[in-house]
Amino acid sequence: MTAKLQRHKGATHTQMDNNITYRHLLSLISLILFLIHTHDVHLSNCYELLRSYSKISQLASTQGYDHPLQYLDDRLLTTLRGYVEKITALDTAWSEIPDEPSAPPMSTEDYGIIVNSDACAEGWAAIIHQPHEGRMWLIRQRWRGQTKTRFDLSTVSEPVALYRALQWVRNQPWFKPGTQIAAITDHAAIVSGQERWWSGNGGFSQNPYLNSCFATMHALKVTAFFIAGTDNPADAPSRSSSLGPIGPITATTVSGQMCLAPPLAELEYPFGLTDDEEEGDSDDDDDPGSKRFSCCRERPRLTG
Repeated sequence: MTAKLQRHKGATHTQMDNNITYRHLLSLISLILFLIHTHDVHLSNCYELLRSYSKISQLASTQGYDHPLQYLDDRLLTTLRGYVEKITALDTAWSEIPDEPSAPPMSTEDYGIIVNSDACAEGWAAIIHQPHEGRMWLIRQRWRGQTKTRFDLSTVSEPVALYRALQWVRNQPWFKPGTQIAAITDHAAIVSGQERWWSGNGGFSQNPYLNSCFATMHALKVTAFFIAGTDNPADAPSRSSSLGPIGPITATTVSGQMCLAPPLAELEYPFGLTDDEEEGDSDDDDDPGSKRFSCCRERPRLTG
């Protein structure tokens, strides 16, 4: 690598030696991600590096993996050096090898907090339930107006809703770190992309909103369950007529008349099978879109 710096589209780049290819750079990033993961640093904290890896892979797929790398953005170079220094410091301090992940609890009784969240283009709402204490809150908020954030897109609004609901829970005086939390959502990406106890994969995304949600889920040890939108009790409170004016999150205590989600034993982690699929009569082969979550369909059923 030479020390020559070039200006290109307003960014500083470092000119590379001709013998450095996309393959070398991608291999280096892969090694960094592997090493940082062995120190139990969750990949949701490596968002910028993962995003760079994806973009470089796209270039390599079109130009060839052995194509010479002419320039390297100095911001990426600084990021790589920062990770190398962090890994070196962790190696020197010696951190314990992460424990093997265990299967998440599959029964409602195993969770101290259950969060139902939902969002729409106008705002979001969540029902926070402490089943052991018999307490329940309804929290909601209208999206701030005149913003460039596309809250009309579910890929933005749904993960932001769950993220804010979890942050609200974390900030309550009654919250105890280590409490098992179940999140029930009708947004498929949150459930299908969460950490997998059976593989250790997942729990990060190139979508910054979803990635922030995953990072908070990891920090609070949250397990997400999928519910159909028509069955989600947070759906109606998230609609515009009940959100109130733009402002901070409003929280109200609710009693038993609030419609609760079905018990976790009636949901699936992460996705459920229809009766037809259980009988082997699924017509998924006629629907290419149904293949998206086929990898989730061999997980064990929940028990009451």
